[in-house]
Amino acid sequence: MEESRTPRRGPGPVVEAVAPRVGRVQSLLGEQAALLVTVGVGLAVAVVMAAFAASVYDAVSEADGVAGLDRPVLDAVVRLRTPGLDHAVTVFTDLGGTVGMPIIATVATIVAIGRRTAVQRG
Repeated sequence: MEESRTPRRGPGPVVEAVAPRVGRVQSLLGEQAALLVTVGVGLAVAVVMAAFAASVYDAVSEADGVAGLDRPVLDAVVRLRTPGLDHAVTVFTDLGGTVGMPIIATVATIVAIGRRTAVQRG
């Protein structure tokens, strides 16, 4: 079998910090309880993040709070508008549509496969 040219990385700093604590919880409570604690912590993080996202959405949609920070940026961008720049930005945003994005993804996939094949040949 051919050796991989990509160096193997070890666990990241988060895993190195959390793994010993999870191991202690597992030894104290057992595997099932440790799994439930892990799921509970993950669920709590998800709920807090969802609440934060909802509050930001609420502030933006009601034009208060965070939306007040957007006003100076919007005013500055409106001053920079030109017909040529407007057209360039429109073309750029249209690339993410139902026609442009599949073409970009297909080209990127072909390029990635070609590079991988070239690296494997060596």
